[in-house]
Order: sequence, then C-alpha cells, then structure tokens
Amino acid sequence: MSDFFLHAHHGQKAATVIDAGKRKEYLDRVKQSTKRLISLAVDSSSPPPLSDVYSFCEAFEAILYHKIRDKNAPRSSDRAERDVSVAASEFWTFLTDCGASKKDSLPLFRSELSQGQVAIQRVLERLDKNMIYTHCRTPKTKVRAWLLESMNLNVVT
Repeated sequence: MSDFFLHAHHGQKAATVIDAGKRKEYLDRVKQSTKRLISLAVDSSSPPPLSDVYSFCEAFEAILYHKIRDKNAPRSSDRAERDVSVAASEFWTFLTDCGASKKDSLPLFRSELSQGQVAIQRVLERLDKNMIYTHCRTPKTKVRAWLLESMNLNVVT
C-alpha cells in the first residue's frame, strides 16, 4: 500500500490529472483505511498500530493531493480551498457511513464527529497554507504529523 501512495507524490505522475477510475481507487482506499481504523478503535481500548494510522493518513493525503494539484487547470486560492472542502466533506461522509452508529464509542477521535470535523478543518487550513502555496511539496512526514496531532491520537512511536 505504501508503494502505491509513494507514486502518488513523486515523479511526473504526481503532476497529472487522474482519471475517474484512478480517483475511485483512491477513494476506495480511503474508505477501506477508515473502516479499518474505526474497527480498531471500537474493538480495542489501545491505540491502533502506527502502520494503520500511516496507511489512513496516506490515503487521506492522496485524496487531498490529487484534488488540489492540477497543472492543467491553475487555480486561485479560493478554488483550491473549495476543493479541499470537498475532499473534507467526502472524508467525513466516509466516517459517518462507516462509524456513525458507533461514534459514541470511538476512542480514536475522543469526541463526537462534529468536534472531529473542527480538528480536521484545522488540518485542512494547514494543508492549504503549507501545501497549496508550496506546490504540494510539503514532506509527507509533516502532513502525517499534522493529521495525527489534530486527530489527537495517542500513538506511541
């Protein structure tokens, strides 16, 4: 899985517009990773394995990356922000579909989904400032760190 997402961020392919089939593949991976993390959170009182958290972050980041980076259609910051909002909306739709019925027992986020949305909005604001205006070249480790911090995860490295 990690090799798949590495290719989403490096080389010529990262700068191209993905087709509908590839975009669906990314979305499916986000959904799959989200389901796994929610399952781990609901079924265990301990934090999920770091590798699963990273897989989730990579999937979410890949969606944001490909929705923002489009060399064939330069965008204003307003358009980019709208695209990020769409990505966030899709992400929370997945979360709701996967875990809304169990949201009261989700130690992963330690809050209702509505409060989690505020945390993700902070992440998106940082992505907006630090990725869009640097042509999406922010190191993946920083993006992961921001996601982990904003989700308030108790992950032991």
